[in-house]
Amino acid sequence: MEFLLLGAVIAGVIGMAIGSSKGKVGAGFWLGFLLGPIGWIIAALLTPSLEVQAERDRRLAAAIAGASGRSFAATASYEEAGGITADLRQDAIAEAIRREPALGSAASAEDLARLEKIVAGIEGELRLRHELAFVKARQAHEADLARQEEARRLEAERRAEQERVARQEAKQAMEEESAARAQARANRVAQASSMAPVARVFYLHRGWASLAVAVLASGLVLTIVLPLRAVSARNEHERMALAGAAASSSSASAASASSSAASSRSAAAWASMEASATSAAAEARASAEASAQASQQAAALAAAKRKTCLRGAKGNATNLSGCDLTKANLADANLAGALFDHAQLSGVTWTGAQCPDGSPASDHEGTCAQNLLHLGDELRPLAIGKSAKIGDWRVRVTSFQANSTSNGIAVDEYNREPGTGYVYAIAEIKATYLGAGQGSASDLNLAINGVTSLDDGAMCSILSGGQYETLNTGQSTSYSDCIYLLTSKTKKGTVSVTAGYSFDDAPAAYWALAK
Repeated sequence: MEFLLLGAVIAGVIGMAIGSSKGKVGAGFWLGFLLGPIGWIIAALLTPSLEVQAERDRRLAAAIAGASGRSFAATASYEEAGGITADLRQDAIAEAIRREPALGSAASAEDLARLEKIVAGIEGELRLRHELAFVKARQAHEADLARQEEARRLEAERRAEQERVARQEAKQAMEEESAARAQARANRVAQASSMAPVARVFYLHRGWASLAVAVLASGLVLTIVLPLRAVSARNEHERMALAGAAASSSSASAASASSSAASSRSAAAWASMEASATSAAAEARASAEASAQASQQAAALAAAKRKTCLRGAKGNATNLSGCDLTKANLADANLAGALFDHAQLSGVTWTGAQCPDGSPASDHEGTCAQNLLHLGDELRPLAIGKSAKIGDWRVRVTSFQANSTSNGIAVDEYNREPGTGYVYAIAEIKATYLGAGQGSASDLNLAINGVTSLDDGAMCSILSGGQYETLNTGQSTSYSDCIYLLTSKTKKGTVSVTAGYSFDDAPAAYWALAK
């Protein structure tokens, strides 16, 4: 008898375990206790309770929402995050008592039956809301996939167009360089036309001119050496002919006169060539000195302007806008937050520097030329009320509130009273669609000092239909976006809007929070 009773108890425990998954622990125990294995099968086939079914619906909705990048699951901390209650039936009972307070003290069977009827109706309403959230999450996921595919296609087309333009620009640059060289040659010829003939030859044909000078020098040497040899031969001839006849003496005198005339002509030719060469060298030297002096003056003027510009720079708020920094050495400089609007940066050395946007130059092939600060960057935020272009959108944050007023707007049946130290922050946003086809402002995501509505416990639901309107190119919409976060995070810093769900590389703009 004891063994039978022990076996029935064990079978009841197994049935209780099976029934717990259906939310019917007691029924599972008695079916297993009384019917054994047959009772287990019956317990496994029982219809789940309303609480279990609601929990399964919530888990399924959370799984779908997680796949689409948005979390519709309620947070576990009601006081701190203001989430949706986890017990569907308890929510239904609370809502029934709120609608009819008298039911809160129901004790009679009739009042309890009436309460049960009202609770059943409200349960259906709440379940329908959960199913509706599930359907919306799935639709949003499918729409996101379609938009991402379209964005990838447009990005591929944009890159192909950029490559085509780059090739065309390279070809044009080569043509411009060839034209510049031809123009430089023409300028040299034009400049040489006003020079003396010898100087023009030296200026246009330095190599050939040098060779010609060498040949002339060799000719001059021969012109001098040959007459000397002739004079020596003449003297020798006269010495040998002293004892000769008068006729020989007359012949020697004639030869001497001829040699003297040749020597005079050679000396005159040498003097003329030496004067021409000296004049050409003087003209070339004067032209080179004038060009060098002009270059030195231009370099001194540029250095003075650069020194004056750099003298006005102060700390991390360095303002180098409009400065001529051509070939400046900014190696290893900390340029975070510096402004270079309209500055001339040709040939600047950036090696080892920290770029104005805060990133190291080593991450950008040793240059900061493409990492300067622009209005709307995180280190150079816009003022509230200003607009910025973000991807296919023109966005303006028109106002921002994080106080009792924004709490009063946000708190309703879905958003509970904020916990201690927390606040509902609301940003009013105007967005204009600039892309091709159609778009929706639901692609835009709000963040406050890095906190987004996708973070755990930060979700805040407010009625703002404008965010989900379908817009054509050029159309605008206005809406409110809300985030639940610590009050301390709303006192200073930035509020940002990102076009897309990839916060690392998606285009974004920043607005400064009032200090």
